[in-house]
Amino acid sequence: LGLVLTESHGNCALCEALLLPVAVSVRLAQGDLAGAEAFCRRLDEATTRYGSHTWVALSAQAKGELAAAQGDPEAAAAYYKEAEAGFREAKNDILADQTAEALARL
Repeated sequence: LGLVLTESHGNCALCEALLLPVAVSVRLAQGDLAGAEAFCRRLDEATTRYGSHTWVALSAQAKGELAAAQGDPEAAAAYYKEAEAGFREAKNDILADQTAEALARL
């Protein structure tokens, strides 16, 4: 529903920041790797529009989650490390800590 609303009124940075990373997680939970990959691409596109440390970190975190689900722990670790560094740079310790926990679970 949230993604439909976002598409109906155009690009909304807040909507995309809240919805796209969750959409990746939901698709992965559903076993839909192709769908998760598509949402990662959309998140990358949003990152090029907004380009902050947080956006780069959100994208890297989602790609780490996807890589882990695809059975590529080395790529997942690299993405999670990039995400953690970006979140720390943005002073978002909560997301940085969550990303570090995901890295530790690999």
